[in-house]
Amino acid sequence: MFSVPQTATEPLTTPRGLKDPSAAVKALDEAAADVIESYGSLDAPYGEHRRLVRGKVNLPGNGASGGLGAFRVLQYPAPQRIANVGDTFVCIVEFGKPVRAQVLTSYGNSSQPGSPHAEDQLPLVSAKKLRTAWVSKKEVLANLESRDKF
Repeated sequence: MFSVPQTATEPLTTPRGLKDPSAAVKALDEAAADVIESYGSLDAPYGEHRRLVRGKVNLPGNGASGGLGAFRVLQYPAPQRIANVGDTFVCIVEFGKPVRAQVLTSYGNSSQPGSPHAEDQLPLVSAKKLRTAWVSKKEVLANLESRDKF
């Protein structure tokens, strides 16, 4: 593909140049035609055709395949283009005093029908946000919804 292939001795300057620029233009034209056929235009909003759907929630999606190096990994298989594979849990921790963390359970914290937690975090996924983790006993107790004793 490249006129100068990648080499270990020149990692910052290789690969470079196109081996066959006319083939690259043809491939770009074909890709553009495919996008227009599939989505109506080249500038169709990503979230319009990539959706986060669970229960009654249907929101614009974001993210990409992990192979592309995306921080938010979500995949949208054709033909529905609804996320069904990707990050289940994301956590960013600051090990200071106090410890702080931002987390997200992308597909919700419950698979039980009727649970308010089956889809409650999808709005955060769509907005590209995380939520504050409750790391202290005080924070956990302040947000405790129910308790079962065995």
